[in-house]
Amino acid sequence: MDRKTLMTAALAMLLAALIAVAIWNYLNPGGGAGGGGGGGTTTTTGPGGGTTTLYPGNIPNAYDLILVEDHVNVVDGRYTVTATAIGTYRSVVAYGGGSVSGNITSGVAAIRWTSYVIPLVAFASRNATLSIDFPGMKIRLNDGGGYVFYEPVNVAIYYQRLVFNISSAQVYVWVPSKTLPTTLVPGAYHIHIDPQYGTYYVSGTPYPLERISPPEKRAGVLRGWLVTATTSGTYTFTINP
Repeated sequence: MDRKTLMTAALAMLLAALIAVAIWNYLNPGGGAGGGGGGGTTTTTGPGGGTTTLYPGNIPNAYDLILVEDHVNVVDGRYTVTATAIGTYRSVVAYGGGSVSGNITSGVAAIRWTSYVIPLVAFASRNATLSIDFPGMKIRLNDGGGYVFYEPVNVAIYYQRLVFNISSAQVYVWVPSKTLPTTLVPGAYHIHIDPQYGTYYVSGTPYPLERISPPEKRAGVLRGWLVTATTSGTYTFTINP
């Protein structure tokens, strides 16, 4: 599917921080309102479990913004969005912000793998590339997208880069990719994301993203918000700064 027009708007946050709201299409999104549906080393054969969280620290030249996923209906660029679902509902609706409130269950999307939890995040910085090591993590993001490699579980999550001009500042945002790139991390488990249906793929095999309590907010680290429901209905929720 063709990429739609990117919409960005720089808005004043309640605490005087700057937020940009972006709505975009990736190269292969689905339509509709939503989906139904440390350190150390270890070896693993698949997801499950989860006690130790692998989560980055502050990102250099960080930028604070909210990115709203394209499959969520947004009215007049507001943070309040409405989605209608038939049957169960599970969807990553945005990256960034402080919380989600409304008549729906919400939390941060995460991958559980053996004894580890990997919160799903995007990154925002004025830097055009990021190459940073945190305990158990190697962040390697560039103009082609890049990846975050989680050393204890030998997992690579791949990213797509977006560029926005906000109040005369060029901001680079990396979001989990919906497809795998042509060049992969050798020997790793390869992960890409389907945000609309709240699903991640491990070397082609699908698993549902899980919902966890939000980890601490870090500069430039945009937590992915997963909303879920078990019945059909219309859900109105607000992505709070």
